[in-house]
Amino acid sequence: MKSGADVPVKMQGDRIVPTGKLHPGEEVAVEVKVSGRAPSVGSREREDLTSTVVTPVANLEAAG
Repeated sequence: MKSGADVPVKMQGDRIVPTGKLHPGEEVAVEVKVSGRAPSVGSREREDLTSTVVTPVANLEAAG
């Protein structure tokens, strides 16, 4: 089910990680907007990135 709800995140080292729980196998759309100054010309630059990821699912194996 697609809710369209935002997922709170935090920076953990160089990774962006969710601060709440997600369900196994859940499809999550990731949208990142980055802006800053280009050091060589002093102008503003903006980059918008969008991707879709699926949360991991554990696979249990029988011992034996």
